[in-house]
Amino acid sequence: MIYGRRRGKGKRNKNLEIIKSQLPKHSINLQNISRASDLKSYFSNRVEEVWLEIGFGSGEHLTSVSEAHPKVGFLGIEVYEDGIAKTLKQISKLGISNIKLINEDANNIIFLLPPKSITKIFLLFPDPWPKKRHAKRRFVNTENLNQLARIMHSGGELLFATDHNDYLSWSLEQFMSTTLFKSENLDQNSWKNQPNGWFSTRYEQKAIEAGRSPKYLKFLKNDI
Repeated sequence: MIYGRRRGKGKRNKNLEIIKSQLPKHSINLQNISRASDLKSYFSNRVEEVWLEIGFGSGEHLTSVSEAHPKVGFLGIEVYEDGIAKTLKQISKLGISNIKLINEDANNIIFLLPPKSITKIFLLFPDPWPKKRHAKRRFVNTENLNQLARIMHSGGELLFATDHNDYLSWSLEQFMSTTLFKSENLDQNSWKNQPNGWFSTRYEQKAIEAGRSPKYLKFLKNDI
């Protein structure tokens, strides 16, 4: 189920042209993905493990962390076409070869991914859907957490960040209601500290400038 707009109002034709010409070289054909797939085989260079970023926005974090970890394959999922186009530009400009993009709703894609195929997941500043009637659209829910746990290696990391207090409370409730994950930083004083090796984004900086305080939480996949 896709909620909201897939593309912005400006530069539509230019962005669609970029996506049409470049995305096939940097994407995974969804028809070829199955729960028996080896995700590492989709990357042209040999990678040792695969990390996933869900909703990578304009790609600042995704491209930065991929450059810092050239032996890791990065799978990025983003429904917003403007973000896909901006990320493709950065991939081309920087000559990045260890990123694969999927321009689809993550709610649908995570069901297709193979079990125990992902070592680390980034869920950074997801849409909080602040209105109560829209709460069911929030990505963090029991069903999705079950799927994320399924595709993660035991002990794998899930890094979650938000600047929305209500979504923080909601997400904590979802994580704490399952035995599939355990928190690495339940001390609230530590939530304001960016994780080691963190790469900031424009959205994050705008939130800080607007007086909002981002929180950063780490969860580990339980070995059960």
